[in-house]
Amino acid sequence: MTSVEVKSLDDRKTIDQASSSRLNLTLPFASPTTLKTLGATFTACAVASAITLPADILITKWRNSALAEWNPELRAMGVGASSRSTFTGTSTSDTINPHSTYISVQKKLRIISPFFRLMSNEIATNALNYAMENSTTSKSPDRSSMTTYFAAGAIAGTAQALVLCPLEAYRAHSLAQEEIQAMSRAGVLSKLQSWFVSTCPTERLNRAYRGIGLYALREMAYNCTFFPLFYSLQNKFKSVMETTKTRQQMNTNNNNTTISYLSIPSWNFGERFFPVLISGVIAGTFCSAVVTPLDGLVMYLSHSREEWHFWTGRRIVSPPLNVIYRGISLQTFIFGPVFGIVACVYELV
Repeated sequence: MTSVEVKSLDDRKTIDQASSSRLNLTLPFASPTTLKTLGATFTACAVASAITLPADILITKWRNSALAEWNPELRAMGVGASSRSTFTGTSTSDTINPHSTYISVQKKLRIISPFFRLMSNEIATNALNYAMENSTTSKSPDRSSMTTYFAAGAIAGTAQALVLCPLEAYRAHSLAQEEIQAMSRAGVLSKLQSWFVSTCPTERLNRAYRGIGLYALREMAYNCTFFPLFYSLQNKFKSVMETTKTRQQMNTNNNNTTISYLSIPSWNFGERFFPVLISGVIAGTFCSAVVTPLDGLVMYLSHSREEWHFWTGRRIVSPPLNVIYRGISLQTFIFGPVFGIVACVYELV
């Protein structure tokens, strides 16, 4: 085994020990170190929400306008006009804004979701490390660490789904109720009956809950993918920088010079900061792209409706792909890297 590999394993042990020391299950959570970590992480989540929430509102605007063009019921209710009033500041008296509840819930989710994801993964990792400390039979530290990361991600994803799915169900239920109330107005019914097209309010209410299970699966898939990739990339980048540091030290010794980049404080800071930052951004972007098909499937299920037509009878109408995946690129390249930066802050504090 080379010296670089030994140092890489030492780095991995250091990372595991540092993670365990932050939220030690045997110590009270009110310790100064823990409070500092929780405060810095919550502050980072709040700052990140200032980026992700406007992006989420923009995606909602795009999808809302596209759905209003595709769905005659939404056009009859004036959803497209109400979405424009929401984001331009103008008000319309004859339209509704069925996404107002969505936005109010998202303001809370954009802070709670990343914070709870990091906390639950940390607690699950510490619990698994404690359980596997004396019972592990694996001789490979890499395999043991990756197993722990995957298992902790699954546990954290399940816990997060249990916390966030009720909020998602509340948002979906409120959205359906607002649309049903708008459909019951006389002006809307006259517009719909002129096309001989209608949907059952009960069907609309049931359709609101179709994507809840996939939402839970999405959270578990994201956690199971992000944390193993994040720590693996972090170890790889640390190994590369350690190799560069060793070569720099050898060149300094061979040239008998006293000036070295290793003595510059910025190099020592970058050696600790940049591997974590780059790993977080790459892992966040990749994992957001991984769960993108699930986001599209949730959109498909929640907006595919059973429609009754006077001439053709009942049929299933689904939104086209350009509506389902509108704003996905913004979601991948904004939400993923931002969470990676939040994870970087949590790791370094």
